[in-house]
Amino acid sequence: MIQELENALDTLAERQRVVARNLSNVNTPGYTRSDIDFFSHMREVFAGKEPKVEATPDTETPVRLDGNNVTLEREMFALNQSEVMYQVASRFATGAMQRMRYAVTEGRG
Repeated sequence: MIQELENALDTLAERQRVVARNLSNVNTPGYTRSDIDFFSHMREVFAGKEPKVEATPDTETPVRLDGNNVTLEREMFALNQSEVMYQVASRFATGAMQRMRYAVTEGRG
């Protein structure tokens, strides 16, 4: 369980970087936004696979006249979503570590 939580945290941190890159290119003509499908990635992790964390280009979002498909609203939503999921995964990891520490010390602190 600890490895899965670590993988989730790493994947969410990488998604934050991808979204930040999208935001920094919001006005770059021809830029295509990318994203990481966190849930698909984690399904593979829990299936026992070792998927590589890769950002995939978004070919479904409509493109503006300048060829760019980044929207500020969508990226801010993705940024907030990733942040909340990171906080939740971090709390789970902290709780798991505390339970392990308790088990190792047999409840002595």
